[in-house]
Amino acid sequence: MFTAGRPISLRSWRRLKRFKMRKGGPLKNIMENPDELRTNLANERTLLAYVRTALALAVSGMAAIKFFPESPLVVSLGWLAVAGGIMLLAWGIVHIRKVSGNSRQENRE
Repeated sequence: MFTAGRPISLRSWRRLKRFKMRKGGPLKNIMENPDELRTNLANERTLLAYVRTALALAVSGMAAIKFFPESPLVVSLGWLAVAGGIMLLAWGIVHIRKVSGNSRQENRE
C-alpha cells in the first residue's frame, strides 16, 4: 500500500484506518481524499526545491562578491546571481500559489 508515494506496512495502514474511523479524527478529510494529500505534498516539495535553488543562487552570488571584489566582471555576475535568486524565489512562490489554487478549484468541482 502506498501513501503519498511511500510504501507503508499493513499494520500502519490498519492503525490509520482505525484512527480514521474515530469520529472527528484529524485524518478524516485526508483519508477520504488521498489524491489531494498527494498533490499538496508534491506542491510543497516543489516549493522547497524553488527555495533551495534560489538560496543557492543568491549565496553563490554573495560569495563571488565577497571573494573577488577586485574583478568588476565577477562582482557584476555576483549581483546578477543575487538578483536572479530573489526573482526565482518570487516566481516560485507565485507559481506554487497559482498551481495550488488550480488544484483546489478542481477538487471543489
